Amino acid sequence: ADRDEDFVRAQCDKLEVPLFVCKTDVAALAAVRKRGLEETGRQVRYAFFEETAAFLGGARVATAHTLSDTMETVLLHMARGCSLSGLTGIPPVRGNVIRPLINCSRAEVEAYCAEQSIPFMQDSTNEDVLFARNRVRNCIVKELYALNPRSDEAFQRLTRAVRRDESYLQEE
Repeated sequence: ADRDEDFVRAQCDKLEVPLFVCKTDVAALAAVRKRGLEETGRQVRYAFFEETAAFLGGARVATAHTLSDTMETVLLHMARGCSLSGLTGIPPVRGNVIRPLINCSRAEVEAYCAEQSIPFMQDSTNEDVLFARNRVRNCIVKELYALNPRSDEAFQRLTRAVRRDESYLQEE
């Protein structure tokens, strides 16, 4: 996390973008809450986003979630047993959180960054298959692409269709 923060801090300094940082002992908090490390980390991040947005007068928070993240989320939901809403994936907008890259694959974003000489940092924990999401990413998603090189587009069609259906059912 320190390495990632140093990278982000340097980029923000270079681009003259304000930076807000939250440091929390997520492992200790997860133990107290009796929750998983990833789940607790996500809760801490989103709480910090909300606090910071409020501090900035109701600003929107843009995350870097991609279509690849949606694929992983849907597969995790399916593995755990979900209802229709679990197949909707990561919403493009939820409250003050927006996801401008949600319709782009991770590969597309990385290719764009390479073309434009935009530096980016790969989270060093992404390869650790002790975490369920990483197992899905590094094992299952790779196999899906072997079956269908356009799996991301198939998931995009699925989540859009299910979102429409879910919205209709909620209205009814």
